[in-house]
Amino acid sequence: MPIREPTDHLYLPVSERNYDWGLYVTGAGATHIEPDANYPPRGHPAVYDFDFQQGRTLPEYAFVFIEAGGGEFVSQETGLITIGTNTLFILLPDVWHSYRPSRESGWTEHWITLNGSYLDALTQRGVLSARQPILNPKTPDTLLHTFNRMLQMMRIHPAQNRPVYAALAMLILAEAVGADGVDSVDESPAVEGEGTHFAEEIVESAMSFIWNWSHRHITVAEIADTLGVHRRTLENYFRKVRGTTASAEIQQCRIERACRLLVNTQMPIKRIATAAGFSNAEHLSKAFRRQLGTSPSEYRSRRRGASR
Repeated sequence: MPIREPTDHLYLPVSERNYDWGLYVTGAGATHIEPDANYPPRGHPAVYDFDFQQGRTLPEYAFVFIEAGGGEFVSQETGLITIGTNTLFILLPDVWHSYRPSRESGWTEHWITLNGSYLDALTQRGVLSARQPILNPKTPDTLLHTFNRMLQMMRIHPAQNRPVYAALAMLILAEAVGADGVDSVDESPAVEGEGTHFAEEIVESAMSFIWNWSHRHITVAEIADTLGVHRRTLENYFRKVRGTTASAEIQQCRIERACRLLVNTQMPIKRIATAAGFSNAEHLSKAFRRQLGTSPSEYRSRRRGASR
């Protein structure tokens, strides 16, 4: 039975070019959790998945806005805190945390994951702090509009990490920390691709599927089945639109995710391999040597040395 693409969250491809922006978005989502429902919902890549008792640490930043309902938040810096409607909390890299909605009320959450040197600089200056992660935005309606706009645009362009996402993240950041003079953008940018060829739409949907599910064992046939096309048709579309194959894009996605985890986390290579979608560390190493001409450990050392 084919895996179905999630509708409440999307994860974006991240390339070397995105690092140069100083601020880039890696994912976004919005979910309504009913009272007594299990939390969090299943279907997220392993690096983002967690349960309340064990908690997690992230390789990047995350902004989580609670539009309605309430629950509790805990971190190694704050202890247990009760949170309610119109609350936003900021998660910092490598800081243990956990959170969940109340069994009585549930909640409606909106979130983005993001990273970049700009956020690191704000953390060093104390603007973002693990000791004060809970914020009460002055204009929650404006903040909600920006979260919704981000996810809406990502659904239209799920396989592109566009600079406009970074601009919207800046608006969310400004609203979250109470910056003055920041208004929600009135006019949405023109939506590219209206009336595009069916092949482009299929390939873009396939790329979204790959970036949301490549941490698991997926096949090109499974993607084709999910999208309602024959495998040979899907492969022809990929060659026509992207000049590559669906299999190559799955591998590229896994390598790029592994690269990001190598640079931004202290996770052991064995765990990174499985989180990125490789069956084991040996397969990750072979893929790195074949595509990047280096080993995962050498890549980690070189990238971290270059950032110092």
